[in-house]
Order: sequence, then C-alpha cells, then structure tokens
Amino acid sequence: MISAISTPEMFRPASLPKLFLRGILNQLFVSQKTLGSMWYMQIIIPMYMLLPVFSLFLHRGFGKWLLPLTGIIIYTQYLIPAVSAYFTMNEIPFTVRTDLRGEGIIHYLFVYVLAGYWIHKYREEIRERVPVVPLMVAWVLLFAAVCAYQYYAFQKEMDYVLRYNSPGVALCGVLLFVLILLAEDALSTLEKPAVYLSGIALGIYFVHIIIMEMLVRLAGLVSVAWNPAVQMLFYEVVSVAGSILLIAILSRNAVCKEYMFMIKT
Repeated sequence: MISAISTPEMFRPASLPKLFLRGILNQLFVSQKTLGSMWYMQIIIPMYMLLPVFSLFLHRGFGKWLLPLTGIIIYTQYLIPAVSAYFTMNEIPFTVRTDLRGEGIIHYLFVYVLAGYWIHKYREEIRERVPVVPLMVAWVLLFAAVCAYQYYAFQKEMDYVLRYNSPGVALCGVLLFVLILLAEDALSTLEKPAVYLSGIALGIYFVHIIIMEMLVRLAGLVSVAWNPAVQMLFYEVVSVAGSILLIAILSRNAVCKEYMFMIKT
C-alpha cells in the first residue's frame, strides 16, 4: 500500500507547512498527483449500472442460475489464481489455468454483491441458527491465517499481494457481513460514529495516501529498522487517524467539507 502510488514531485523536500499546502491542493484537484487512487471509480460505476440489470434478472425468475454461476466465478476467479500463485511462489513446476478466467475485476467483485444479497435474503434464518461467539472466533482465526499467509508471501521473491479475489480475503469479508448482521442490536449504540465514519470514508481514502507518503519520507529512515509488523501498524494507524483528524478540522469550512471531502450534509 505504501508503494501503491508514487508522488515524488508532490513530496519533494519541503517544510511541513508546504507539504500540508500541497496536500490540500492535491485534495482539491488543483495540483493532482494521486489520481491513480481513483482506480476504484472504474469498478463502482459499472457496478451501479449492473445492479438494475441484476434486479431485473431476479424478478424474471432467473435466480436459480445464481448459485452455479457464482460457483463458476469462484472456481475460475478465486481458486485457480490462488493455487497458481502458490505454485509460482514456491517454484512448483505445475501450471494451473483456465480459459474462462477473462479480464477485469468486475465479475469477481460481483461475488461480494451476491454474498450481500444472500445474507440479506436469509437474514432471519441466519439470526436464528448462527451463534455469534463461535463465528467471531472463526473470523479472528481466519483473519490471522490470511495475515500470516500474506506475511509468508512477502518473504518470497514473487511480489504477491492478496487481493479481493483471494479466497481467504473474500471469506473474511463474508463472515464480517454476517457478524455485523448478528450484532446489529449491539452495534446500534455505535450508530452515530458509524454514520460519521461512512460520511468521511471517501476523504480518508484520499487523505491517508498523502499522509502515508509524507510519513515514508519523514520517518522512512527511522522506521526501516523496525519490525515489519510494527512498521505496517505505524503507517496504517497514523495515516488513518491523521486523516480523520485533518478532515475533522478542515471540514468545519463548508467549502472544504463539500468539495474536498464530498461530505453530504
């Protein structure tokens, strides 16, 4: 994530006030250097366009095809790439491929939409039959296993990063959806913080990259000697917390609130 976007011109040596000013100009798209972080727009726009088609698909009685289609997508877009990457990382001379894989990421991201649809459809049955504590333990163990596998992959020469079509990542997401559903009543007390965070989420997405790049240049020589896990935790926590703080301060101005962080009132 730290090296996901390179902005050397924006973050050339300068005082902190100048770095801060460049960050504001960047956020206002006056001097945009992090446009690459807009990659998700090409995913969201087609997804919004496909949802009405998906709804029509269900209302016309084609729902029975969802399960086999999802199975094909999971096999070709999740399992085959994961097994192939494992073999490549460990230099196992065996090729796993499928001609059905295709290009792009819309099709495999749509599995998350389908998961949300099924969780919503069977929400009452899930509430009655799925216990919260065992599911939470399973999620924690699975998340730890995913992190351990990513850490293992980083030690290989191949630059392999777990993505949204990684089976473990996808399963973590689905279990988290279910946990949120089961903990709906308990989470009701967190409604205001959750609404606030959802309102500034887009701003955090943009700003945390800027702060992280600043941290890399200001604290890079110091943090390079740290344990990799501590280093990752430092950059993640400081960049996200700094983003929330920066947005809270600047969004007091109505113009910044609406046009810099796209916060709806």
